[in-house]
Order: sequence, then C-alpha cells, then structure tokens
Amino acid sequence: MENVSSLILIGTVHQDPHGYKKLFNLLSEIKPRIITVEISPYSLSFRAKHVPEIRRTLRENLRCMKNENGLSLKEIISHGAVMSIFCLLKDPFEWRAAKFYAQINNAYLFDIDLSVYAQEKLTYLAELVSLENLMNLHMLPSRSFFKEISAQYAKAKHLFHNPPKIWPVTKEILEREFYMAEKIRQIFKSKEGVIFCHIGGWEHLLERPDGKSLFHLLQELNPQRILLPN
Repeated sequence: MENVSSLILIGTVHQDPHGYKKLFNLLSEIKPRIITVEISPYSLSFRAKHVPEIRRTLRENLRCMKNENGLSLKEIISHGAVMSIFCLLKDPFEWRAAKFYAQINNAYLFDIDLSVYAQEKLTYLAELVSLENLMNLHMLPSRSFFKEISAQYAKAKHLFHNPPKIWPVTKEILEREFYMAEKIRQIFKSKEGVIFCHIGGWEHLLERPDGKSLFHLLQELNPQRILLPN
C-alpha cells in the first residue's frame, strides 16, 4: 500500500467467520511493525483457562438436545444463535490473525482493552452453553448468521461515509475509548516512524456526535481508517 499514514485503524465486525483470512491478508499488505488489538489481558487469560471446559459442556448439551429432540447436530449447530456461541468461544479472529502475522514478521503485538469489563461479560459464557439456554435459543426463529455479518459490514460502510447524528454511548464505552486511545498514543510515541495498526470493532472508529470515539481521540496522530472488506 502506498501513501499510508503511520497509524492505521482497522475496523472489523466481531465474529466474522471469514475475518481471520481477510485480516491476515490485509496485514500482509500493509506490513505493520506494531499492532494493537481491542482485547484485554483478562480475556486472553480467561479463554486459555476456562474455555476448553465450557466448550466440552457445549458439546455435551448439544448431544443431549440431539437425543431429546431427534434433530441432527448439523441442524442444531446451523441455527444462527448457536453458531454465534461457537464463534464467541474462539479467541477473536482479530487476535489470532494479528498474533500469527506478528510471529512470522517479527512485529510487536499488544492487547490494550480494559480487563474490568471483560470480567463482567465473560462470566456469562457458562450460562450461554447451559442446556436450558441452548434449547430456548433453538426455539427462536433462526436468522442467517452470515447475512447478519454482511448487514453489519454494510451498516459500518454506510456510517463511515455518513456519520450518525445520534449514537448512544455508555460509561463503559467512554472509559474504554479513553483507555485504548491513551495506550495507542503511548506506544505510537515510543516507536515513531514505523507503520502502526490498531484492530478493533468498527463502532470505535465512527465520527460520533459526542466527538469522543477512539477515532476522534487520536486525531492528532492523523489516523487512517480502513474497514475490513465484507
């Protein structure tokens, strides 16, 4: 890529089933020396320690559903809500792709999100894979998981070019925006002169009406935004 700024912000749709390959290819094209990812140290630690057991519970409960309802595992897993849980139990593709790129290209990689909010969210993973929850989810109308991802990319593309006039923002989002912006700023200033990529959810890169998105907060670094292709 030619004429890129030193700081490139890559927006993604979380849980994109094809995200790993697309992101790895994009990083290989950009060739960053530094990468930060919107993931917390706690999230990585929790997934390494607890997700294998949670995944075993999920498989056991899916087999119970198969036996009780006479459905095939393929029918159950193809339900959009169930497929979403499988994606959620993997390390995010953003981290996996960035980690592999960094390993083979000797690049620096940092996890920079706040752990406190990850702690709250990840405690619900065990509840998500309970038999009761899986059965309730499977009774809901199944949406196409892939169409949902495509719709998110279309929405992101539209809002990148047409900034929203109204966008709800929580205390959590604001705290995470300021925290990640400061982390990126510190790393950027310590290693100036190289290509730096930050990877995270596309919502953080919007030109929000409150003027406090991650994209806004890093304006003095002249960031370039890229949306991962659909």
